[in-house]
Amino acid sequence: MPILAENLSYQVGEPVSDKTNIAGIYDIALDYSTDPTADSAGPPSVFTALQEQLGLRLESTKTAFDFIVVDEVEKIPTDN
Repeated sequence: MPILAENLSYQVGEPVSDKTNIAGIYDIALDYSTDPTADSAGPPSVFTALQEQLGLRLESTKTAFDFIVVDEVEKIPTDN
């Protein structure tokens, strides 16, 4: 499930954390549209697909995430 959460982060443009407490590895197929202007005749949005096809729901909450901030990068000269 953490891998699914990571992949969903790219789809929704926000960090997604796994709070399902479901362990194990799963082969998941999810049919959804990546077009936010898609009509109702095509595949559903990722939010609808998650709920209808997997019984999961994305819920907006505030949570802490660990991340690294790089302030500066400097090339170190090497002796060749």
